[in-house]
Amino acid sequence: MSLFCSNCGSIIPENTAFCQSCGTPAAQNENPQQQQNPNPPQSYGYPNYAPQAAPQAYAGTGYSVRNKPSKGLILGLAIAAVAIIVVIIITVSAGGGGYKGVVNKYYNSFTAGNLDKMLSCYPPTVREDVEEDMREDYEVSYFHMIKSVKHKITDEKSMNRSEIRDLEDWYDEYNLDISEGYRLEVDVTVKFDPSAMEDADFYPDEDEMEVSFEIFVIKIKGKWYVIDESMF
Repeated sequence: MSLFCSNCGSIIPENTAFCQSCGTPAAQNENPQQQQNPNPPQSYGYPNYAPQAAPQAYAGTGYSVRNKPSKGLILGLAIAAVAIIVVIIITVSAGGGGYKGVVNKYYNSFTAGNLDKMLSCYPPTVREDVEEDMREDYEVSYFHMIKSVKHKITDEKSMNRSEIRDLEDWYDEYNLDISEGYRLEVDVTVKFDPSAMEDADFYPDEDEMEVSFEIFVIKIKGKWYVIDESMF
């Protein structure tokens, strides 16, 4: 029976007096202990934890990642907002939107005694004839006697295409190209300056006069004008 050397652990063959590896006498190995392999380390199973992936968007929820608006889009919206504000300011400054602006301008020109302002309310092709009549009659009579004029639109009627053509034919010499029009009933209250009436060829019986007029407001090339037949 082979033994193991107590010094170096080598195998000593049976009936051999010395260890062939280190020379240790075999007698010292009479109570040999077989080397036992140490218990192999036990392996412990640990669960494998994989790193969690970033959560993905859930389909069908109706939510999506919003992209930041570009600087160009923000600038465009800002410019559009400014343009809208400017239009509102101009409209308010003109005394109202649409045809009412030119009506206000027309009657306010009488209060101011501003003949040029009043003439600007008429279509360009009509102004010359109106100005001639005004300078011959009103400026030397009661136009300069007016202290104030207040007006109120009491009725308005949109003109259809047939009515617009009739008006164009009536004033055919002025070549009016009307795209839109209204027939208005206007109540006017005129206050006169008594001190200016003394030298006038014509003057009313009282210092205040209330009258009603029918006028037309027409749009030509995007601009509103007045046709006041009482001035012709």
